[in-house]
This record gives sequence, C-alpha cells and structure tokens, in this order.
Amino acid sequence: MLGSVEISSRDGVVRVYDAQGALVASPTLAEFRADELAYTSQATSLAEARAEAEAKLAAIRWERTQTFTYDGVATPCNDGARAALLGAVVGLQIEGSQGPITWKLAPGEFRVWTLPELIAFGQAMRAHVQTCFDREAALSAQIEAARDSRTAMAVNLLDGWP
Repeated sequence: MLGSVEISSRDGVVRVYDAQGALVASPTLAEFRADELAYTSQATSLAEARAEAEAKLAAIRWERTQTFTYDGVATPCNDGARAALLGAVVGLQIEGSQGPITWKLAPGEFRVWTLPELIAFGQAMRAHVQTCFDREAALSAQIEAARDSRTAMAVNLLDGWP
C-alpha cells in the first residue's frame, strides 16, 4: 500500500514510501508513467493540493530543462552547459574570431562550429528552456484555477512537454 510520494525539485528524483514509511522505489520522473504519478495526495485543503501539484510541476520542469535534442543528439542543457556555451560565444566575440570551435554535444559526439553556428546552437538551447518554462506556466495556471483539491491534483503534468 502506498504511503506517500516525495519529489525532489533539486535532483528530479521521486521517492515512493509504503504505509509504514519505508522507501520502496526511487526512480527519476522520466521512469514514471502518468498513471503512476497520479498518486493519492496527502493534501487536505485546496492550498495544500495546489502547493503539492506545483512542487511536482517544478520537479518535472527542472528535469525537462536538463537535456534537449540538437542535431539528433541528446545534449546537456543544464546550468553548467549554458554557462560553458555563453563563455565560448563571448570568448570568440572578444577575440574577434568566427571560430571554428570544437563543441561536445555528448560522449563521442563532437561538432566543429563557427561563431554563427555556435550562436544558433545557443538559441536552440534557450528556446528549449523557454518552452519548458512556458509549459510550466500554462500548467500552473490550470492548478491555480482549480476550485477544489481533487481538481488541482488531477491536472495532467506529464503531457505537452518538449
């Protein structure tokens, strides 16, 4: 019997506990199916249900912004990857260089790009992250529009992501 579910917005990990409080599973959100994520809420008020749904939503958005597909390759899109990209673009601009520069998309997946190609990659990364935040905002509006806790927890948080 399910006791509770905890979702870490820091690392995107779901922890499932049984009725006695023992950890029974700890998959990432990507391993969950929609029907598994629709657990029985412990929320007793609309405010608690909204807060719980918003926490789940933030964890999903965090996970979705960690990678994206570019040139057919699953590529890191986390804060570190975005900072490295910004540094590469600014570095080339300061040098007055058009490149080329070698960029690693994933293990074994290198690209040699000019400054405009590197900027295009950055624009694709930024667009992906923005699309994730736009999706989170749309779902958050549905959660906030809910008139009762059951409706707030019933918002499908898994569909429509890039």
